[in-house]
Amino acid sequence: MALMQVGMQMRKNLDEWSTFVAAMVMTIHLGDRLQMRFTDDDVVRVKTLRDLTNLIAERMEQTGDLASRSVELTNWAVAELVRDTR
Repeated sequence: MALMQVGMQMRKNLDEWSTFVAAMVMTIHLGDRLQMRFTDDDVVRVKTLRDLTNLIAERMEQTGDLASRSVELTNWAVAELVRDTR
């Protein structure tokens, strides 16, 4: 494998790992705030903020909460992630 290909694969792997860690941190914060637990499978499904919003809406519907709060809660989770990285 050429050095360029190795470098591109390393970048892809780093992007995937970073996405997973960000999703994990945000779901931990959300779980604490909402008093619910997100499974490992839930975390693995989150690739975009829209995925996170949909996951929150799904969970809130299951508990009888307003799924419409999912966008607000996604924004809150992103802010918590940013705060953690400072």
